[in-house]
Amino acid sequence: MDCGVGFKVLDQAIDTTTKEGRIAAMDWGVQFGAKPKLNEIQIAEMKQKRSQGVMIKDLMSEYHISKASVYRLLQAAA
Repeated sequence: MDCGVGFKVLDQAIDTTTKEGRIAAMDWGVQFGAKPKLNEIQIAEMKQKRSQGVMIKDLMSEYHISKASVYRLLQAAA
């Protein structure tokens, strides 16, 4: 989804306000989007704990993520 938002880095010639700028930024290794909340090992641990009956609220507290994130990560590649 394109929200019409971009950024320009003045001291590094990165410009994502145009399609070409976004492609150039990707070529330079710029990562877009939020960082993953948990790595694959943590997700596997969380799935195992949930299968053992650990409550969602306890998983939320342990991994410092929201209820929606817990459910989304448990559902992913189930």
